[in-house]
Amino acid sequence: RALGGRVSTWYAVTLGGPRGASARMVAEAIRYSGAGGEVIECDSPRAGYAAACNRAEENARILVFGAFYTGADVVAARSAKS
Repeated sequence: RALGGRVSTWYAVTLGGPRGASARMVAEAIRYSGAGGEVIECDSPRAGYAAACNRAEENARILVFGAFYTGADVVAARSAKS
């Protein structure tokens, strides 16, 4: 709720592992929360980050948050690009 109205597009991603959730479950939770914005489902944090980068306008801000595994996958994807 704290981010309600501040995020134009959410990228819900599937996170594997015993405590991971599917993108569909995350997307449903975002919609249910009333946070607003478009919700797009992606297969992984890396795929979600790539999709966000592809759609972002110049000077857009991309915020990645969630489990350690979420951030680690995105950091690995950024490192692979360099």
